Amino acid sequence: MTLHHWENAPICETLSAILRAAHGQDAVCCRRHGGVRERYLVLSYREDFAYLWEQVDAADGILDAGQELSIVLIWDGMPKANSSIKHVINVDDHLTAFDWVVTLCCNAAKKRERPKIRIFILDLTPRAHISAFGCRSFSSFVPRVPWLRVYRPSTPLEETIREIAGAVPGAGAVFSAMARVDAIGADEFLRDICLQGPFLVDLPYIRDDPGLSETARLLKEVWSSKLTNVQSRHSVANLIGPQVLLSSMTKPAGSLIPADAKLAALFKQMEALDLVSESEGRHPPPWIPVEIFQTLQQTAFVLVDDLHEFGWSRFLRVALGIRSDRLSAFDRADDASFGANGATTLVGLLADNGRLRVNRGITLRPNTNDDVILFLDLRLFGQRTSREEMDFFRELTPLAKQAIDDNGGRSDLPWPGFTTNEVLDAEKCVGQELVETEEYFTALTLLPRLLAIVDPQLPIVLFSSTGQRHIIEALKPYQTIITDFDKPRYFGTAEQDISGEVRMRFETAVAAAARIRRTRIALRRLSPGASSATGSSTLASLGSQRAPYVEIFVDEARVVTDQDFRVGGLAIVYDDKASADEFNQEIIRRGVQWGSTDVEPAPTGRLLRKEDRREVFKSKVFDIVEPILRGQFRQPIAFSLQRPANVPWVDPGDLSSPWCVDNLYRRLVVQALEVLLYECLRAHVGTPQFDCAVYVGTRARFRTAADTPDAWKNFADSYGVQCFSDATTGDQFFLASSRTAFFP
Repeated sequence: MTLHHWENAPICETLSAILRAAHGQDAVCCRRHGGVRERYLVLSYREDFAYLWEQVDAADGILDAGQELSIVLIWDGMPKANSSIKHVINVDDHLTAFDWVVTLCCNAAKKRERPKIRIFILDLTPRAHISAFGCRSFSSFVPRVPWLRVYRPSTPLEETIREIAGAVPGAGAVFSAMARVDAIGADEFLRDICLQGPFLVDLPYIRDDPGLSETARLLKEVWSSKLTNVQSRHSVANLIGPQVLLSSMTKPAGSLIPADAKLAALFKQMEALDLVSESEGRHPPPWIPVEIFQTLQQTAFVLVDDLHEFGWSRFLRVALGIRSDRLSAFDRADDASFGANGATTLVGLLADNGRLRVNRGITLRPNTNDDVILFLDLRLFGQRTSREEMDFFRELTPLAKQAIDDNGGRSDLPWPGFTTNEVLDAEKCVGQELVETEEYFTALTLLPRLLAIVDPQLPIVLFSSTGQRHIIEALKPYQTIITDFDKPRYFGTAEQDISGEVRMRFETAVAAAARIRRTRIALRRLSPGASSATGSSTLASLGSQRAPYVEIFVDEARVVTDQDFRVGGLAIVYDDKASADEFNQEIIRRGVQWGSTDVEPAPTGRLLRKEDRREVFKSKVFDIVEPILRGQFRQPIAFSLQRPANVPWVDPGDLSSPWCVDNLYRRLVVQALEVLLYECLRAHVGTPQFDCAVYVGTRARFRTAADTPDAWKNFADSYGVQCFSDATTGDQFFLASSRTAFFP
């Protein structure tokens, strides 16, 4: 009787048999039979996926094996998805075998006693994941990982399986027939692991790698920058975020590791990269004060979020301390699930026969009456097509036209309506199917603004991770749209208490919603027949308190190859946003202007960008600006951060390298912002709550004659950069930092 260790991995079965024949029955183990005490551990990446990722940090797992262990990993594909994660982001591209190696390497570097393991990977499907970030980026690190060897057969997988499955006795001949791909062919694979080839003797173990710590540090930087890239429509943090927050509420965190194997693997990868805070149980629920919690005992909550099934609805229930029957969660705003009868779309609640229902009020769900708080995500089409999102915006645009208020003088509107330019921007977004542009961000504000115009007493808490100043500015006049909370974006390190920051924002947002809800209920009791507009001015006064406002300006100095290259800037603290606007207008009125602005689009007396003489700069800029700042505002904070010493030269086109000029610049900017936002400004402003805007200079990389069409296209395909064309010259370029690259 043949003992099968895998459901459908004939190559693994064959290799196990060959290894046992070559080294003895007790020398080989697999996931289902044996432990990690044998000399060889044979695994299928497809079938043993969950086990492999469990082992990266398991107690007494492969990293704690007391004896020498050779891991033979057959990379035969990815496990089948058992959820709809793939519709949100391409998770498989973040969970290749190379991503597993990176995670293992980072955890191994943290061990006091380095593990005695080495890894052989037979990649049977190289073309299936050739575009994945891990495959593109890891190749440059292979020389720094001496304890890993990768083999790639050139024959199709199906043919290989048939040959090996039908010819176990002659398996050596089968592998010898495989042609080499890259440096190492599958013929050498069999020789190395079974026949004690010369390379096997020389292949070291992790324990013997003197450069492990430095390699792990570099891998962390490169992989962290990818995982925390928020330019995509839904970042990985949006999937891992609820798990991190839930783990901070209860202890131990292990019980909250996602049941889905791929989500669990992403979680473990972020832990290894120090992107997940070690804060299990530090912030027990509920995340709202007792006095507010008690006032919301009869309140219903509605969540509209296309990712609510991935943990966000559970997070919201736990953070609010409510039962599941008090939260209605939906992933679509255009499903017929809303209204008093539960059979109307959210858009359908906004109009009667195409006419906007200004001040008429909304019943979100059956039996909710007026005691309801809405949590609304702005990006609701991550699991659907861009065309569907544009169709959704197309429904909203005609309604926005009915609320155009260019001069802010319409008395029938409870809040300032839309400008003509905003409506035109939304129409442009729909017509050209634009995403991640200012037109797109304007379109994202249509739904919450229309909801607030139709029901100006409805508390609406933004439940999103956009972080876009353009969006926040558009929503500010709507005092019932609460922008204090946003989902975490992991651009920091584990030393930062991200959950604590989120809890503080959540508490502030719910407190604001509770105040609006209390006023809403009181007004309805005093005047049951009154329209929703009755209390809009009262509600507006709730948000009229002035909040401190901070503007941070960042740029670079010197040439990046210089040892004293640095980023630096200035942080100015104002009493509120209006004070910042007044200051901006005043310095422009006095002629301190280098180019076009929203205040003066076509200035006549522009200053030169660089003044050679210090006295000229002093007379034209400093002597004008300094008295204004000194007379009206708190002492500004000046800051700078110098580049590390001994930065190696790298190809400027290798955007995967942490030492690439653009990545170096971006990392310095992020580090400077983290110190400012988490340390300096809190003490300087005197309150943890303030509004903030960040202005960062970006680097433009223009296409040169050395950039072939394929090489230039590779920047977009491999690194996800967005290429532009100069409107005047037609020259092509991309920016080192996009509008979504940095967040306060």
